[in-house]
Amino acid sequence: MLRRYPATTARAVTLAALTGGAAFALLMWRTDGGFFRHIIIYNVNRFSLSYCAILSFLALSLYLPLLGLVIAAVFIRWRTLAREFGCALLWQRIGDNQHVAVSALLTLYLCATGALTVLAGKHGASYNYYIEFMCVWCVWIGWLCRAQGTAKSPDQIPAAVFAKSWLPAILIVQCAYVPVHIWQFTQNHVGDKVRQESAALLQAVQNLPGPVLSDDLAVLRLAGKPVEIEPYIFAELGTAGYWNEQPLIDMLNQHAFSGVVTDRGPGAKVFTDRFLPRTIEAMLRNYPHDIKFGDNHLRLPD
Repeated sequence: MLRRYPATTARAVTLAALTGGAAFALLMWRTDGGFFRHIIIYNVNRFSLSYCAILSFLALSLYLPLLGLVIAAVFIRWRTLAREFGCALLWQRIGDNQHVAVSALLTLYLCATGALTVLAGKHGASYNYYIEFMCVWCVWIGWLCRAQGTAKSPDQIPAAVFAKSWLPAILIVQCAYVPVHIWQFTQNHVGDKVRQESAALLQAVQNLPGPVLSDDLAVLRLAGKPVEIEPYIFAELGTAGYWNEQPLIDMLNQHAFSGVVTDRGPGAKVFTDRFLPRTIEAMLRNYPHDIKFGDNHLRLPD
């Protein structure tokens, strides 16, 4: 946009900076500086490249055909533009050719959203970190369907045949496979057995007389219990040195909670991610009675 409309773009950027800066200043003033602490310091989850790699593999492996189509679309588009205008002139043509400008914009958008998926390496990240990246895929695949559908010259016949036969087949297979995977996932996570176990856990938590410490906040809200803390966030804050776990350990030692709900138990990564080592030791010592509800554990004092 700076290349095509420098003055208009500069005004828009200035207006956005002034508006955003004013809103930020107002929020900082009204919260005594708490706004910045909450959106930046509070969100200090540990980062792991291995976690990013595993999550990326799980997310993208479901959509490899689409990813392949996107890569092909970008390659074909820029090869076509380079042939038409020459590689050396493409930057200049952004200013006066809408097709080049839109292609550059969509390529930058694809690269930017792809680069941001590295944030999935934050502990607690999930598949939602890939949504915008995949939304940009749709634009490129749509262009590929439209651009390659008709042969205007003999050298375009293979691409047209691909678009009219193989491309629809790839999309059909992709669209048929994902719902099957999602169905299997839902059966494992929200099937009848899981719902029964969750209902039993909810009933057990409701029957406890006092507050409950839980890393499943939904069960506390459904049971009408107060949410004392979110253990996962405080484990991250404690690891970063922003929070002292000793008050929580003292509460566990004093049996301030009538029970503790955890996702799995010692030895499971999800368990050790959500509680610090000293907190785990105090929890297991003071709440030794373990009742399992599927993956969830309800720990009670003697």
